[in-house]
Amino acid sequence: MGTDIYVPSLPAISNAFHISTTLAQTSVAIYILGYGVGQLIVGPISDHYGRKPIVIIGFLLYISLILVFLFFPTVRSLMVSRFCQGLVLAAAIVPCRSILSDVATGELYKKLVNYMTISWSFGVVFSPVIGGYLQHYFGWEYNFYFLLAYSSTGLFAFVFLYKETHFPQAAFSIKVAARNYFSLLTDIQFVSSIFLLGLLSSLIILFNIVAPFLVQVQLNLSSIDYGNLAFLIGIAWLFGNIVSRIFIAKPVRIRMKYSILGLLLSAIFMVFISQTMPLSLLSLGLGTWSIVFFGGFIFPIFVGYNLARYRNMASTSNALLFSGIWVVCSATTSLASNFEDINQIPLSFALLASTITVAVVYGLFLRAKVA
Repeated sequence: MGTDIYVPSLPAISNAFHISTTLAQTSVAIYILGYGVGQLIVGPISDHYGRKPIVIIGFLLYISLILVFLFFPTVRSLMVSRFCQGLVLAAAIVPCRSILSDVATGELYKKLVNYMTISWSFGVVFSPVIGGYLQHYFGWEYNFYFLLAYSSTGLFAFVFLYKETHFPQAAFSIKVAARNYFSLLTDIQFVSSIFLLGLLSSLIILFNIVAPFLVQVQLNLSSIDYGNLAFLIGIAWLFGNIVSRIFIAKPVRIRMKYSILGLLLSAIFMVFISQTMPLSLLSLGLGTWSIVFFGGFIFPIFVGYNLARYRNMASTSNALLFSGIWVVCSATTSLASNFEDINQIPLSFALLASTITVAVVYGLFLRAKVA
């Protein structure tokens, strides 16, 4: 939510702080980078100190950083606070994901992971709509006020409703954490999955950092119009997650065969649209919807597959997997922020390149390993 609710305000932030489009988009990339780096730190700590205290500390720091930025809104504080917000948000999120491994095993665990990705999709669906309306009627600052209220509610709920599910037996050891990370990083399936999942997540993020300028600047429409378009794109990701859950009993190779084909054909179709249709909400929506749908279909398959293999170090594997995903997203976001022309043609080719890379990574490193 910290990214999706924010992106409708990118053009307004660019104007308010008198910064370039590239720098405004970079504020998204550094938030994602902070979130990725933070997970590497939090994962092993959560495995050794439990879930509840880490989450509470994370929420408190996140709330404090938002307040500091709102009191001192400058370009420097924007960039520094966005990175630090992402960093400490990891402390609130990583242990929450690890709770699944505390309470479930086997096929039930894989199903719960799929439900987790579906619940995350609701944020992708509704956050841009909320952000669009807040931007249109109140201004960019109110997205941060909303995040402040949302995170405060999460903190309250966790303090009073959650009972600890993880009771570690050993004290925290940097050597153990390093050894666990090393074993994960030498697992070619795990590392390949990180890259594949990062590229799939980038499909939405690439759209989210380019589309606000296409809709609000080039088409001269409102942040509400962008929010509504992003809502439909978010529905595609959510629908993909749900359909993936429906077909969870089918062999992974069969599911991947058709979803990879659909992903590639959708990306080619978007390039064709960008070359033949003038920029409009319709051309953006038609070109992106099916790409994001197939990305949402594939994503939970490899999240569940990889986390189920390392339940003995749940937070550590969880942290490294999602840290890598967000670092890949940060890199693709940084590349996209340097587009010389903000239009749908570079966006379509960036999405095509991402989908081709997904197909290559799966074919070379993962296809022979999955059932």
